[in-house]
Formats: sequence, C-alpha cells, structure tokens
Amino acid sequence: MRKMLLVISCPIFLIGCVKQVDTISEDIKPDQPNLTSDTVGIKEPRLDSENFDNKTVDFGFSKWLLGKKISELSQISFPSGVSLHDTVFESEDESTWTGVFVHMNSEPILLLETSWMDTKKIQRVTILSDKIITPDSIRIGDQFRTIKKGFRKTIPSMPDGYFALYGKHSSNILYFFDIQNEVELKERRIEFDQIPENLKVTEILLEMN
Repeated sequence: MRKMLLVISCPIFLIGCVKQVDTISEDIKPDQPNLTSDTVGIKEPRLDSENFDNKTVDFGFSKWLLGKKISELSQISFPSGVSLHDTVFESEDESTWTGVFVHMNSEPILLLETSWMDTKKIQRVTILSDKIITPDSIRIGDQFRTIKKGFRKTIPSMPDGYFALYGKHSSNILYFFDIQNEVELKERRIEFDQIPENLKVTEILLEMN
C-alpha cells in the first residue's frame, strides 16, 4: 500500500507530510459565466457572503462540489468576497494532486482536493469553518458531549495520532477530533462510550462514495 493512501484519508492538518509546490490566489469576479442546472445537472446551491459573520453557509454547496471538475470552479459565479487559492501537493513518492482553498471574506471555509488517481475531479471536500452545519447538526468546534447522538457508534480505523467518527446520516461525512492531549486515544482503540466528552471537532471531511 502506498503511504500516500494514508495521507489522502486524513484531514488537512496532515498536509505538512507533503510538499506544496505551487500556490495561486485569484479573486472571482461577479461577471464570470455561471454554471447553471443545464451545465452541471443540478441547481446551484446558495453561497451568500453578506453578513457572513452571523450567518451560516449552505452545507449543500460543499456537497454539490464533490465530483465536479476542478476546472469548472472558475466558471461559477461566486458572490463578492469569495476567492479561490489554487495549490498543488506532492507526496514523498512524487505523486501529485491539485487542491483549491475557498475563502470568504478572507476566512478559509473549504479545501477542495482531487487525488493522485484522478487529478481532474474533486474527490474530497474539507470543511474548515464553523459557519457550515452538516446534516448531522454538527459544526467545527462542537464538543463531543453535545453532539454524540449525531455519530455512528462504530469507530473507524485511523493512522496513529488521529481520531474520527462517521456521521449517523451519511456514509461519506467523516468528523476529525483534536486528540493532541489524549495519549490513550493515540495509542489504542477505545469503545464509543469511552470517548472523552471534551473532544472538539477540528475538521469535517466529505468524500466521494
């Protein structure tokens, strides 16, 4: 198994394990052509940057991006305040894939990634902002004690040092927790009822089924 398979299955705080070889920032202009239901097959979800500090961003937008060609992003008519930051990642075995950070009002809200197996289509969407609420009613920063009913009780295997749970309502939404101060979670498997209640969600990953 390639080591990169573990990297691709982990949240973006593992990006330090790979080399970022190129970054380009681009402001999306309102007059760019809009992808309509005729061009992508479904209605484009709402992405509203007005009053972003006290509003949530539509989760449907994150899900809608999965499977889209990464080249199509430049055709979407984003609202003012949204910018894309393109990047390329390189693994230790020199495999490469592309990614795009989506910022709104200078705040990173999403990381979109292709994969080394398919560098054209978006395979993973990582939610980075607490403004986005998932169908499990979970957002970044939530503590396990307040959201435990939103998870499946089967704990998936993760590389050493990482801990994540699947949401109850979707098989392709994975929630990563901060376990930097939890030695036992780093070293051994535990049961669902043994999960420390003070753990916080740090990243939310959507993957292609």
